[in-house]
Amino acid sequence: NSPLTWTSTVAGTYYLHYTTSCAPACGQAASCGTSTITFVSSGGGSSGPVNDLCSGATPLIVNSNCITTSYSMDPSYTNSGVPDPACLASGSNTVVEDAWYSFSANNTTTTIEVANSNRRMAFAVYSGSCGSLSIVDCQDAITGQGTETSTIATVVGQTYYVRIIRTNGDGL
Repeated sequence: NSPLTWTSTVAGTYYLHYTTSCAPACGQAASCGTSTITFVSSGGGSSGPVNDLCSGATPLIVNSNCITTSYSMDPSYTNSGVPDPACLASGSNTVVEDAWYSFSANNTTTTIEVANSNRRMAFAVYSGSCGSLSIVDCQDAITGQGTETSTIATVVGQTYYVRIIRTNGDGL
């Protein structure tokens, strides 16, 4: 038993061709053994930043003062695969990249404000868990510089997820 180890240099799907010979009587159950192939990933499992997926959401601090958390969506972000929220402007607006943040509500209402500097952005707020999200609100009105704001009813102690979305409706 010798492990085969290699380091992938690019993200994507890899295929392993595996063959064994049970000569001279291959095909007879008593002659052939069983092999197990196990794939182990060491690393993040995603080529993007940790908060590229809901499960790696960056925690936000919530209190009565406005605490700004800067974000940037460089090309290493991808579409996390969560279905596009219905609020995205009609036409060709679909999710190109998204980044995930989370917060634990400490009041019965929470205001979320997302400032955009140069691209068409949207954001959605979800409750539930990463494998079973329910949309609470979504905003997609600003096409360039501006601020999107949402005030939602929240349950104290419940975790909510904020998905910052770059769409393709701006042609970028």
